[in-house]
Amino acid sequence: MSGAVELVLPIRHKAQNQVYAERERFNVVACGRRWGKTTLGIDLAVDDPTYGLLDGQPVGWFAGTSKIFDEVWRVALETLRPIIARTDTQKHRIETITGGILDFWSLDGGDRGGAGRGRKYRRAIVDEAALVPGFLDVWSKAIRPTLADLRGDAWFLSSPRGVLNDFKTLWDRGQPGKARMRGWKSWQMPTSSNPHISREELADLQAEYVGRPLDYRQEIGAEFVADMGQVFNLEWLREEKMPALWQLIAEGKGREVPKGAWPHVYQAWDLAGTKKDLEDKGCESVGVTLARDWLQRWWWLDTVRGKWDGGELNEQILSYAWKWRANTVWGEDPVALYIEPFLRTRQQQSGKHINFLRVNVQGRGDKVARAKGSVVPIMANGSFYVPAGAPWLTQARVDLSAFPAAGKDLTDALSLCCAEVVDVAIASPAPPAKRENNDPRLLSWDDLERTAPTARKPSPWTP
Repeated sequence: MSGAVELVLPIRHKAQNQVYAERERFNVVACGRRWGKTTLGIDLAVDDPTYGLLDGQPVGWFAGTSKIFDEVWRVALETLRPIIARTDTQKHRIETITGGILDFWSLDGGDRGGAGRGRKYRRAIVDEAALVPGFLDVWSKAIRPTLADLRGDAWFLSSPRGVLNDFKTLWDRGQPGKARMRGWKSWQMPTSSNPHISREELADLQAEYVGRPLDYRQEIGAEFVADMGQVFNLEWLREEKMPALWQLIAEGKGREVPKGAWPHVYQAWDLAGTKKDLEDKGCESVGVTLARDWLQRWWWLDTVRGKWDGGELNEQILSYAWKWRANTVWGEDPVALYIEPFLRTRQQQSGKHINFLRVNVQGRGDKVARAKGSVVPIMANGSFYVPAGAPWLTQARVDLSAFPAAGKDLTDALSLCCAEVVDVAIASPAPPAKRENNDPRLLSWDDLERTAPTARKPSPWTP
């Protein structure tokens, strides 16, 4: 046939066909990386009777970021080249010989509310909606009105981004239950549902996410997981054998530590001491122990947790400090204010002293902000160690992975301790004596005495 053109479009795979077959007016697809959302989106924009460009319909493509926008614009130009009648690179508009129009809009600029304003579309496709802060507002004020004239439909194609996200809200609208809305449908499509990704490649992908199970479930499994995941990376915890000095302390042999070889040890508590706190099933007091070795590396030495009331909590704080001979112990107000007088009385009775300081964290932001401003950068710098095989480490990893949806008690204690330690004025330790191996874990007792800081304040502990 004279004048005929050939347009090559990808063939939808089985999972994409399922989504298309079950579609309704508003369709939300939570998909894993490399599932094929862009190819599905292009196919929906071009070749869908009464909705696509081949039938002369206007389509709006909304991208979550300018980087995604640029890539899809390039793919669209290459795919539609045989049927393009005109392009406008400034307005990012493609007009086809069939009368169809494809407009591209980026949603990460300063005028997100103006995206699509004054246009009418038969279909709106939103790529990576989870990356758009406040997307519900953009949807209702900018995109949704463009579908009114032609009673168009919408497709939201995105990888999940936590549970406190507008994309999750839209996804819930298409799921069975109270949140289900008429005309909405949603799917969860992991990377494994794309038959073009080999099993070997999937195994390699999983191996690359070792230590980041929630990241893997989100990026590859297309699951809506707790928003932690954007806070802590478990690979930051470098699991090593505990230095001999602290191993003696952990085994209750602190008296064997030579005089002058005792480094600074710090503790902090997230305290649950009120009746309301203790009645809360998930609330407990958590104490953490941190120290720095002679090379200024951080060590998370220990964690203790439990539901203690009144005198029990006081005894736990004191015994924990005495065990590790902590130079300073921090507690967060207002519970610290309540228990401080009892701690003083108990110290006088025992004849043992701890430097207990109360901290008011108001003005430091919420729990996530405090973590990102203290413990996160310290962990992420590659010099944060934990004792290999420590019995408390498994639960600690769970708490860090689940934060901020869970694990707040532990992370609050860590954040408090790290924030206060960096503010403490301590004389810089003298550099260790030059030797082939600069690892303080291998120091002998003679080395420890020789390289101990000379300007350190005397410890309140008597060996």
